[in-house]
Formats: sequence, structure tokens, C-alpha cells
Amino acid sequence: MEEGAPAVRRWEDPAVRKWEDPAIRRWEDLDTDILVKIFLSFDVLQLTLGIANVFNSCELGSNPPYIAIYRCPQLRRLVMPAWNRIKKDVICKAIRTWRCLESLTMPSIADPPYLIEEIALNCKNFSELKVIGPFDVLFASTIAKFLPNLKVLGLRCSMIVKDALMLILDDLPNLEVLNISHCLLLPPSMPEKIIKKLDKIILQKAAPREFLTCTEHSCIMCQRT
Repeated sequence: MEEGAPAVRRWEDPAVRKWEDPAIRRWEDLDTDILVKIFLSFDVLQLTLGIANVFNSCELGSNPPYIAIYRCPQLRRLVMPAWNRIKKDVICKAIRTWRCLESLTMPSIADPPYLIEEIALNCKNFSELKVIGPFDVLFASTIAKFLPNLKVLGLRCSMIVKDALMLILDDLPNLEVLNISHCLLLPPSMPEKIIKKLDKIILQKAAPREFLTCTEHSCIMCQRT
């Protein structure tokens, strides 16, 4: 440190904390119920992405979704861009309170049955699912088994195994909208290759629905892959 430069003192330093105004309460001193009310003033996306950085001095604030998501019983639409920080039992317990949930946007997960079955058991009005990432036969068969009345399925910018797509087209008779825009369609036997053009069978099966897709010749994004 240069001579004459002011010393940088951290808040944790007792020499600094002794000057603290006793009338001002710290985050870590707040009652749990008060913290919950604060968390509930934010939407779920804010809770998932950013609030942990604001309340990082508070033990409960280090994982706010675990506290707050249980207390959103009227939640209808949920976007979960990250799944790795949420345990299975936590998200399942939350879903049991989301009786009104209608739409979920989520990344692909390795074990979809535990989640999809929980949605089927507890969210009777659920009608829209959007998945980002690899979409295989296990995911497709799980949806067909537990959510046969699904209305909208979005797989935009995902990697889809062809057999999974065929299963969706065959086993979801109530599906009204299927979005596979900017997707990579992979043959089951040669996953390192990409199917550049949808065949007639796929197009015929998709015909009764609103089928959103793009072609290599008209889509700039797909031309880059």
C-alpha cells in the first residue's frame, strides 16, 4: 500500500463494527418470517438468478429459492434456467404446492420421470412444457406417459433424437403446438450426424398441429451449425 493511502477496512473488522449504529439491523439478524416476506416480493426468476448475491451475508439468503418457492401456491408459469443447485426433494416439495402451475420452461435433465410424474400428480391444469438441451427417448416417453394431455411442447434450440420426435408425434394426440425451431435432429444409430431435412413421415404426422420449424436454406442460425 502506498504511503499516505487510506487503509481499506472490511465490515467484518471489529474495529469497524464497533461504530455500527445499534438501531440498524443486519440481514443476518432478521427474523425468518421477515426474510420470507422480502423474498416473496420478487418473482421466481429473480430469486433463481440474482437475489442470492444480494443476500450473501445471510445464511438463509444463500439459497433463497429453497425458502420462497414453497410459498407461491398461485404460481402459473415458471422459468428455471438452472437446475443444478436445486435438489430433487426440494423441487418435488415445491411442485406439490403449485397446484395452479400451467407452464414450465426448464433445461434438460438426466432423470425426467421424477419431475414429470410429480407435475402430473399435482398440477391438473398443466399444458405447456419447454425444454432446452438434449431431448432423448427417455424424456419423450416420460412426457407421453405422464402428460398425455399436453397442449404445447417447445424444444427450440435443442438436440432431438429422431425416435424421440416420432414418439411425441405418435403418443401425444392432444398436442396442439410443437416447436422444434433451430434444433439439431439426430439419427438414433449415428448420433454424430445431423438430419438436415425432415422426411415426409414426420411432416405428415405433424400436419394436424401447429408445427414450428425452420430449414437450412432459410434460417441463418441453422446455417451456422
